[in-house]
Amino acid sequence: MAGNLFASLASVLVAASLALVPPVRSEPRTLIRLGHTSEEVTLNNLMAKLPEGASVTETSCVRIGTGRGYRYRCRITFE
Repeated sequence: MAGNLFASLASVLVAASLALVPPVRSEPRTLIRLGHTSEEVTLNNLMAKLPEGASVTETSCVRIGTGRGYRYRCRITFE
């Protein structure tokens, strides 16, 4: 009888402790690309490389002079 009670109590404690564990979140990941002379084209090229189901959390682009003009370096952060 005491063994069954202990097993039941242990099961309840394990279930309760699992309920307190926060859900696992993936770390944000970033893609960076030095691309086209168009910010839109560079971002679209990066978006095409995102994994299926990825959720974009931030995008940014910087215009960089290359000596013969400029290009955009864009960054997409996603989870």
